[in-house]
Amino acid sequence: MADAPGWIEMDALTPLFEGRTRVVYGIRGHPGLLLKLESPARAAKIENRKGWRYLTKRWSVKARFSYIEREYDTYIRAMFRAARMGRVPPLPRPRGLVLTEAGLGALVGKVRDGNGSPAPTLRQAFADQGPTTELIDALNVLIRDLREFRIPVHDLSADNIVWETRKDRRRCVLIDGFGDKTWIPLGRYIPLLNDRRLANQCRETANAVSLTFDAAQFRFGAPQAPVVA
Repeated sequence: MADAPGWIEMDALTPLFEGRTRVVYGIRGHPGLLLKLESPARAAKIENRKGWRYLTKRWSVKARFSYIEREYDTYIRAMFRAARMGRVPPLPRPRGLVLTEAGLGALVGKVRDGNGSPAPTLRQAFADQGPTTELIDALNVLIRDLREFRIPVHDLSADNIVWETRKDRRRCVLIDGFGDKTWIPLGRYIPLLNDRRLANQCRETANAVSLTFDAAQFRFGAPQAPVVA
């Protein structure tokens, strides 16, 4: 693989996805990498809104890009646990920070499908394949790993989970929506608190993709057939 770049020109980027916080780009000459940049909508909000919160983000690079720090911290802590558990966490691998004409960006390893393209989101996979047993089982493995690695999740939407099928891998990966946003990260030290938050996220995800969710077992299930009177 080519070395990760330290500066990237915007004409080398191809936009792939855009969310509320960031835009994800492919990088010419680096097929295994993606670049996450602050979205224009978020940048405009920070520059134009009043209040100490936005003023702090205008003046402090650390405050403005705190989400990058949260994700790196979460990944590092998960890898410490991985060394003991003997398996990798269900997160994309961070590949460093770079500068661009549009500001600071974060490089991550591309999670791919069998053709080398970006892996489809869980929402896309369900739309294409339906709620197959394989997909639901993979989703349950993801939830098990999020709990065991104590990964704080604030957005478990079906668009933040992707279905990786590259080479011998067939798994769900959480590519966004993780990292503790609280002032005091109690969930890091109290698994029950982290589980409670995760269960709430799972219920919302289940509703969004028409699955069932058993909070007692922390398991997703296939949609229930309607009862005919």
